[in-house]
Amino acid sequence: WKTGVSMADVNGDGWLDIYVCQVGNYKNLQGRNELFINNGDGTFREMAREFGLDFRGFSQQAAFFDYDLDGDLDCYLLNHSVHSPENYGPSELRERTDSLSGDRLLRNDDGRFVDVTAEAGIYSSRLGFGLAVRVGDIDDNGCPDLYISNDFHENDYLYYNQCDGTFREDLAASVDYTSTFSMGSDLADLDNDGRLDLMTLDMKPEAEPILKASVGADPYDIYEFKLRFGYHYQYPRNMLQWNRGKPAGGEPQFSEIGQYAGLAATDWSWSVLLDDLDNDGWSDVYVTNGIWRRPNDLDYLKYISNAGIQSSASDLELLQQMPIGEIANYAYRNRGDQTFEDVSAEWGLDLTGCSQGAALADLDGDGDLDLAVNNLNAEAAIYRNRSELDPAR
Repeated sequence: WKTGVSMADVNGDGWLDIYVCQVGNYKNLQGRNELFINNGDGTFREMAREFGLDFRGFSQQAAFFDYDLDGDLDCYLLNHSVHSPENYGPSELRERTDSLSGDRLLRNDDGRFVDVTAEAGIYSSRLGFGLAVRVGDIDDNGCPDLYISNDFHENDYLYYNQCDGTFREDLAASVDYTSTFSMGSDLADLDNDGRLDLMTLDMKPEAEPILKASVGADPYDIYEFKLRFGYHYQYPRNMLQWNRGKPAGGEPQFSEIGQYAGLAATDWSWSVLLDDLDNDGWSDVYVTNGIWRRPNDLDYLKYISNAGIQSSASDLELLQQMPIGEIANYAYRNRGDQTFEDVSAEWGLDLTGCSQGAALADLDGDGDLDLAVNNLNAEAAIYRNRSELDPAR
């Protein structure tokens, strides 16, 4: 069961290698992560075991970056937990290491990756439902920091690199509140002030009929319960965290402006990319969308709670009654004033379906960013950027 794919020059020979995350050691899934080393002749050799990267567990994605600034690429391995009674408890549970679902930091020691998770100050518990890892120098100290998006009740993690081989997690010192079900995230300087801003995705629908028919925020007693258990303030919508800079002796301070910016609600969203799509000097926003069926539809939940229906219908029949969640992807043009204009249709990026992964690259070498999108139960899409004629088409 393959999950995330990363491309990086893992062995430093000048050729891009491929690292594939997958789920293993769970029920009947027996896979391990794979590393395909580029031979430089159009062929690859699988060498995860030789490099110490053949992790077997609940891997979601890997980020290769030089956290210790020694000139080679290290690896942050993002893992995603599974639901069990042990996942629901006070926030102190994040101090307990889990061999399958806990995140890992792997240091590159002369071509062999060594687990330094604990000594580097990285959480590695079964509380983490990691869906995205982003790397960037958020506090401008010259060392790469990490932002980890966690689904469900666990906090997101904001790791500040101490430039000594360790990290300090200090989300609460910088961010007042986050998305509840943090999905994709990205870092970029959206207002051209030289500081990295942050966007995280959630599942708040833009369309009012879908919004009113969906399970929303936690009831207030549950919300208060989570706060008493030590979790951070979380709300179920996209967040745009504007980096206001770092006070003397403190951490960077973020103000959340998602609703003001017009980016708070994009429905069941997965991947967000922040980059300059129209070559006007401002980073724009692209969001992938869609869920095959909507399990949080209130009418559906009421329907399947009927004892008579439960006893007379098969699981497959009940599943087929769940509303379809295909919805259009979003593209937003940066107006340059911390607000964004929905140009999804104008730019030809409003594909309706279930899009998940996405990546930007200048595929045709013409100086603008093209787009590749993975679609569930459908062909992948590649968009050639024709911004020299008509932006992002």
